[in-house]
Order: sequence, then C-alpha cells, then structure tokens
Amino acid sequence: MGYGFHSDRLLLETHMHNSYLHAMLQTGVLGMIPFSAALVFGFILLVRVLRKLANIPIAHKNLVIQATGILVFLSIRSVTESTGAFFGVDWLILAPLLLYLQVVNHVHGQAKGTT
Repeated sequence: MGYGFHSDRLLLETHMHNSYLHAMLQTGVLGMIPFSAALVFGFILLVRVLRKLANIPIAHKNLVIQATGILVFLSIRSVTESTGAFFGVDWLILAPLLLYLQVVNHVHGQAKGTT
C-alpha cells in the first residue's frame, strides 16, 4: 500500500518528477500494477493498429502516426515529469488518444475478421 495523494510533498517535502516513482509512492505496488498495465496496454494496442496500417484509410493513417508520436512522447516525458501519475494535463491528451486507438483497432479488426 502507498502513502496516498501528495505523499511526495508530505514525506519528501518536494515534488517527485517521475510518474512511475510517483505512482509507486502514492499507491504502492497494488496501484503501480494497473498504472504499468495501462502503459503496456497502450503500446500493445498501438502495435496492433500499426500492423493494420496498410488497410486503414489515409485519414486514419495520419492520425495513427500522430497518435504514435504523442504516446511515445508522453511515455518518455513520464520519466522527468509526474503528470501521468495522477489526473493532470497528460490524461486529457492520453485518454482520448487511447480511446481513438481502441476504436480504430476494433473497426478495422472487424473488417478483416480479427479483433
């Protein structure tokens, strides 16, 4: 179990600048597992969509490529900033991006007979 919200400020008296460590400190191992699983799921979903890229319409191809850049950027940014560990600005970008990738994966997976 973790120490709760803003525990970095209460225990360390400073702001922790790493999403992964921030999530671990706030929620412990039990909270870190879903946080890490969401990150891994995002990249698995991205790989599935990228494998179908040749069959996706050009408008979606451009958006998938942009979504790839944003997902990679936010994942790398999580090492030096902790906005991904709680409901910060990164989630306002990341949540719709993951939803879009899920929809593209589902729609184009059904067209080929796979999910």
